[in-house]
Amino acid sequence: MFWRLQRLEKSWRGVTITILLSCLLVILLRLSGVLQLLEWKALDFFFLHRLPESSDARIVLVNIYESDINSLKEYPLSDEVFTNLLEKIKQQKPRVIGLDIFRDFPVPSIDKKPEENQQAYSNLLKFFRSTPNLIGIAKITDSEAYPSVNPPSVLKELGQVSAADLVVDDDGVVRRGNLFPIADGSPKSSIPSLGLAVALNYLSTEGIQPVPTESGWLKLKNTVFLPFQANDGGYVNTDDNGYQILLNWRSCKSSFPQISVSEVLSDRIPKNLFQGRIVLVGNQATSVKDYFTTPCSQALGTTPITMAGVEIQANLASQIISAVLEERPLLQVWSKPKEYLWLVFWIVTVAIWGYQQQKRNNPLKIIIPILSLLVIETVILIIISYLLFLKGYWIPLVPNLFSIVAAAVMIIGSIYIIQLLEAKKNLEFKVAERTEKLKNSLEKLHQFQQQLIIKEKQASLGTLTGRIAHQIKNPLSLIDINISSSLIFLRQLSQIIEENKLIFEDIIEEIFQNNEEVILNLEETLTDSQNQVIRINQIIQDVLSYFRQEQLAPNLTDLSSLIDKVLQSVARQYQGAERESQVKLVTNFDSSIERIEIVAQEIEKALINLLENAYYTVLSKQKKGNNSYIPTITVQTRNLFNRIEIRIRDNGEGIAENTITKIFEPFWTTKPALEGTGLGLFFAHQIIVGIHKGEILVDSTEGEYTEFIVFLPSLWVW
Repeated sequence: MFWRLQRLEKSWRGVTITILLSCLLVILLRLSGVLQLLEWKALDFFFLHRLPESSDARIVLVNIYESDINSLKEYPLSDEVFTNLLEKIKQQKPRVIGLDIFRDFPVPSIDKKPEENQQAYSNLLKFFRSTPNLIGIAKITDSEAYPSVNPPSVLKELGQVSAADLVVDDDGVVRRGNLFPIADGSPKSSIPSLGLAVALNYLSTEGIQPVPTESGWLKLKNTVFLPFQANDGGYVNTDDNGYQILLNWRSCKSSFPQISVSEVLSDRIPKNLFQGRIVLVGNQATSVKDYFTTPCSQALGTTPITMAGVEIQANLASQIISAVLEERPLLQVWSKPKEYLWLVFWIVTVAIWGYQQQKRNNPLKIIIPILSLLVIETVILIIISYLLFLKGYWIPLVPNLFSIVAAAVMIIGSIYIIQLLEAKKNLEFKVAERTEKLKNSLEKLHQFQQQLIIKEKQASLGTLTGRIAHQIKNPLSLIDINISSSLIFLRQLSQIIEENKLIFEDIIEEIFQNNEEVILNLEETLTDSQNQVIRINQIIQDVLSYFRQEQLAPNLTDLSSLIDKVLQSVARQYQGAERESQVKLVTNFDSSIERIEIVAQEIEKALINLLENAYYTVLSKQKKGNNSYIPTITVQTRNLFNRIEIRIRDNGEGIAENTITKIFEPFWTTKPALEGTGLGLFFAHQIIVGIHKGEILVDSTEGEYTEFIVFLPSLWVW
């Protein structure tokens, strides 16, 4: 099962890498803003090619054209003309009148007397006060390039003020609309945009009042207006100050009835044109420059057609009213997780299809199917995106198109790379196959040479060590005899003094008082010297034993039987000497371990050293008088396929953390002088690591346990 999964992972590695790299590339490009402008243009393209909706007759635009300025020979419109215009509109009883004209100061007529102009301004202010459904404008956001503009003072007092501020993207196109240009909790936060203000007035006559949701968003009837976020749709880290929404333009053609100021002033309009409707008064004169670029301005092959600010406000008002009364969809976006899943889906389809082509040898048979799928997916993706757009959803198009192209290029490249690597691998295999025998022969020769060198060095070193040891043993034996004789003489002298103490009481007492400490120190020194001679003899015997051994050949050995034999031998040695101390032995041998190739005699010595240390530490801990303590030694083996693991664990005294790194050093021991030479673990390490090319590790906590972990290769590696 494991090998099947490994082969499956290897065969699908190219697909996985393609998917990950394509996703990463597109996401990075998108987050960096590189694709933002293309996403905007894709949205504009959909608006341009959407079937036009019918004109919204609920809104009528009264525009000041260049021809009106020429005929009236004045601009701005004087107070007298402006009042006359508004009175004629009011006579037809519109639901609401919106002024998309700044009027924060009097505008006299050039051919009137000052007192007549003053009277005209008074009449205008009187009209403002007497018209509760009249809404003026101000520019409430402030900057050096575009300073704020105050509303008419009378309308400000009456609370009949809205904001004319528009939101323009970095490419100069209006794609978002303000509901509230400022939403920071300041007094200006309560000022709605002109489009929202006239829409709220219109809907109030239908009995519909705004209600905030739990999140604080505007709700009208069943429609919730979710605010625009900085990364919605194709936007990246865009300014989302205030309360904005995406504009869902009605049509790229004229969406509202429009008449000129001159037609109103000369009564050349139908009698009920304004009745029950929203009337927006604004500028469309070329000289006024109240024009903006919209998605509808971007038709290819034509001069960009701009849209007046009053018409943009009309589109916003129409969008709000239509969404509430007719459930016309607002322009919405998907959440980011859903967008990324959509992106991954298209990449995966290309990657999987491309992977299916990698068995083909002809390059054209690889490229043509992948490019065909690329074209098909592009068409399908555009159609799906357009259909969802018609339903009011703006989903990513450009990132997905870019991702399937990137995935196609990467999968084609990966297929060719894989084929090149396979060809290279086949060539290398053939070369390696031809030279394998020579390489093996050279390696065996080199190993044989190394063995000869090692044998010669060991033989020379063993001979030299033996001679040195023999030379040391002779004088060491004489020293031992002399120390023993001196101790005997010293004890006899002490006995003679003690026996004649009564006869020569005064003399002996004086001598003994003066020399008692000297005699005792001399005895202790001679005893300690004798102990050290014994220890030196033990070390010499261990060294001679190590170097006298012949270079033994490895053979197939039943490891479990060997360990069991060593356990019985060491157990008899220790539990025979101290029968009152019973050590609990726990064994767990892996039955899957077959006969392995080792030097059995050497491994036996190493295991004896490790087990003797384990017995020593658990028995030492038991002697300290803890009646509840049970000395336990655990031995277990495990088959790791390419090597064998042996664990020897005891619950003895453990090893201090600051000394654990020294335990394999020669002549280093924690035992008393006559209970250890410091060579047992050193020789065990040499046998396991040096001879068998294995590994030995130690894990210990002082006062709790010690565990030796031995790893032996399954095959002989000499």
